[in-house]
Amino acid sequence: MEHPHKPTAQAGTLDAAFADAGVQTLDFPDHAKTFCEGMALTPSGHILVSATLFDEAGKPHYGLARLNADGSVDKTFGSGGYVSGQFLKDTSSRAGQLIIQDDGAMYLCGLIVGPASRLEQVIAKFNPSGTLNLAFGNNGHVVIPMRIPELTNASAGRISFAQSIPGAGVKDRVLFVTSKSGVGLITRLNLNGETDPDFADAGWRVVSVEGLSTTLRNFIELGDGRVLVYGSVNAGPDKGFIQAYTNKGQIDSSFSSNGTLLLDIQHQDKPLASDIFALIERLPNRLLALGRATETSGSEPSQHALMIGLLSDGKMDESFSEGRPVITPAVTGDLRNWNAGLTVNNEAGSPIVTLGQTTGGARRFLTGGFLADGRIDSTFDLEGTDGVEFVPSTCCKQGSGLLVAGTKDGAVQVIRMFASTVN
Repeated sequence: MEHPHKPTAQAGTLDAAFADAGVQTLDFPDHAKTFCEGMALTPSGHILVSATLFDEAGKPHYGLARLNADGSVDKTFGSGGYVSGQFLKDTSSRAGQLIIQDDGAMYLCGLIVGPASRLEQVIAKFNPSGTLNLAFGNNGHVVIPMRIPELTNASAGRISFAQSIPGAGVKDRVLFVTSKSGVGLITRLNLNGETDPDFADAGWRVVSVEGLSTTLRNFIELGDGRVLVYGSVNAGPDKGFIQAYTNKGQIDSSFSSNGTLLLDIQHQDKPLASDIFALIERLPNRLLALGRATETSGSEPSQHALMIGLLSDGKMDESFSEGRPVITPAVTGDLRNWNAGLTVNNEAGSPIVTLGQTTGGARRFLTGGFLADGRIDSTFDLEGTDGVEFVPSTCCKQGSGLLVAGTKDGAVQVIRMFASTVN
């Protein structure tokens, strides 16, 4: 007899109702290898995935694939569910992060090889059907100026929608960040691709933390319109950092210490190097920083997965792990890192799901479940995705489920897992 309180699905396990037992492997036509770059939900509930594709000759193209909500390929999109192309004819083109408007229009961050073999970062706009919107920029794309010589050939751009009026909730701008050679760039565009002159001094500004070599990982815009960029700086051992800007692109000096938080992590009385890979806004007025903390001493440095609770003003959140970092320790010879995460729901006290990578064994895919105060969530099955072997590239919520995408053996995979236990 079945126990009356036995859950029908446990948090952390694959949802077998999605695609093929919880996993969808994308098959872009006429391409030898594909690599996951981004994923987002459309207003109609479809799943859109961006990828970089390599043909048999090794030339890169951008790619888009659309799935139905159940993980099956939506064959009404593009050619049998897939779109591929180049931003300029006969020009090597790589895809990047993907964002989608309420009307279904898509903005894709990407990379082309420009004049003199110089890398140029672009943003392209697509119609909901997957065709380039030729009225946007130069026949569908704009090249983002890098502004200073140090950013020549920068390639790791990130984008997100933003609001021009703080707190209004209208996403009428696009923010872009990138970094190279120890400096970063943040710029804001109008939806037509033109630089927004109302942001910073001329629509853009260089990001540098206390004159230290700075690597930007990404950014978020908070509900109040502030923008937080994050990553690491070389300060002897690397230190994770968060730097806050007002909606107008000026340093928000009320955040932490004059606008910048530098992490000072200790574990078992040892100082650890750190790096922030993801930042989550939580209710009420809280943040969660995810990344890694590394022991730099010893013959075999250990890299642990790191999670830190903060208040929205950059101070430590004493209600989260009593203000201490939450370390998911590496075992001997293992390297661990949280790449992404989210809250299960949009309520105060929501549980947290973290996603990352490990080098221990063949699995590579690392998951974690935590309560709102940083304690381990005992209902979360840490082995529930033990058949998944990719490093997660991106994730998003889909109802009560969690979609995660990555690359395995030169092919893009999308999985759906339960973010919370279903009774």
